[in-house]
Amino acid sequence: DSALVATDGRITWVGPKSELKAPAGAAVQDLTGKFVMPGLIDLHTHVSNSDVVMQDPVRFFTREGVTRDLQLYASYGATSVVSQGTDQKPLVYEIREEQRKGRPNVARLFTAGRGFTVKEGFPTNKGNVPGIPYEPSTPQEAAAQMEELAAEKPDVVKIWVDDRFGDFKKTPIDISKAIIDVAHKHGIKVVAHV
Repeated sequence: DSALVATDGRITWVGPKSELKAPAGAAVQDLTGKFVMPGLIDLHTHVSNSDVVMQDPVRFFTREGVTRDLQLYASYGATSVVSQGTDQKPLVYEIREEQRKGRPNVARLFTAGRGFTVKEGFPTNKGNVPGIPYEPSTPQEAAAQMEELAAEKPDVVKIWVDDRFGDFKKTPIDISKAIIDVAHKHGIKVVAHV
């Protein structure tokens, strides 16, 4: 026994049907037996990372691929996505800024830009995403790379920390801490692949 008002595609009021004050001329839809929910937010995606068969963000990270993925997410009800660490610049930032100038008709894009791991760490091995994440060897190098990333203004920072059950080198805590300290200095939240 509920009702809602949507104005220009946004839910502006929700409450009991008895309290509904519909705007004059509003279109009315009976949704008895159906569910209405706000858009979903997917906090862990990798847009345009593959052609569905093979993963290769260097080859497949294109405007067309990003648009295709953002349309697909929207079709499943995800109105916003965070692409976590495999994005190519400047394209990802161009698309994000274009979206922020208006109201996108695809999922909103938030990005970690390039993520962080270490040499021989996951996911820079063959078959995953070699050449995309930063691979610092020291805390000083990590801090400098984080400063470089911060200049791009990512929405979050991603660190691949784990060793995938001993298959790869784990990111040492002193390198993670250097990344976190610089990110926090710039007001950027950090997420970890653990």
